[in-house]
Amino acid sequence: MKKTFLIIVLVIITFFSINVNAENIDTTRTSTVNIKYSYGDTNFNNKKAYLYKIADLNAEGELIYIEEFTDLELNLSSLTSSELNALTVKISNLVEQQDILHTHEQITNPEGIAEFNSLQTGIYLLKIDTVTNKDYQYKAIPMLISIPLYDEVNRQYKYDLSIIAKTEAKYIGEQVNDGNTTNPPNTVDSIMIYAAVFIISILCIIGLVCYIKKIKKEGSKKNEKNKK
Repeated sequence: MKKTFLIIVLVIITFFSINVNAENIDTTRTSTVNIKYSYGDTNFNNKKAYLYKIADLNAEGELIYIEEFTDLELNLSSLTSSELNALTVKISNLVEQQDILHTHEQITNPEGIAEFNSLQTGIYLLKIDTVTNKDYQYKAIPMLISIPLYDEVNRQYKYDLSIIAKTEAKYIGEQVNDGNTTNPPNTVDSIMIYAAVFIISILCIIGLVCYIKKIKKEGSKKNEKNKK
């Protein structure tokens, strides 16, 4: 079940591209987003996952930033993937420092999945509670999520998404192994998948915004020609 979920998520997100037509975005449609929270073969259940609305997406394809984030002067279309990653950390820190309330909250089930329903189009920040056992601390890296994303294979927008949280493990037990410590799960293959999905999802957000900007410029040029 776990491997199937990972493969499906990777395939779906891989085919999201920048071929987006802002005029066809249905801003009235609601979305469902499933978040998978795990590390190796271990699923983290009964953990809270939070979504913070960063920006709305209107019918013209414009991102309208929520009041708490307007001072950041966000311009996603001009950022590289590494800069967007740094921006995600900055937004996450701002949320904590200013104690900004989340807009949505769900709890993971025994499979480590938190399901969010009735989400509006726009950009969201994902944060999940840290998991700590005797020897290790597991932390989900904050992530920006774009709704919708474009499915290049089927030539349509993807409003319902399945996303894997990128999770890191940190050893916090005693440095001397007395035989009672626990070992972290084997995660070599999973980490590669997490990294691929995380990078691709960031590129999708950049692509969406860039193409919306391109469409608006082309529309302006057409209007100018028509006036002439």
